[in-house]
Amino acid sequence: MTQLVDTQAAAVAANRSPATIRDWLRKGWLTPHGRENRRTLVDLAQVYEVAKTHAHKPSTTSRTRDYLQ
Repeated sequence: MTQLVDTQAAAVAANRSPATIRDWLRKGWLTPHGRENRRTLVDLAQVYEVAKTHAHKPSTTSRTRDYLQ
């Protein structure tokens, strides 16, 4: 059974920002499943799959690079 949630709930579930979820939608990594009260709905299982595929990447600021070397 498909569980549809809005982008805010998807962001909380995937530990990402709502902007990241919207970016995944724009890139086509997530499929929109309609709208409810002006909010885009997405399949929560698909959100988890994309989050697993595109894991957080560590920051590589100059301070981090100096520390890692």
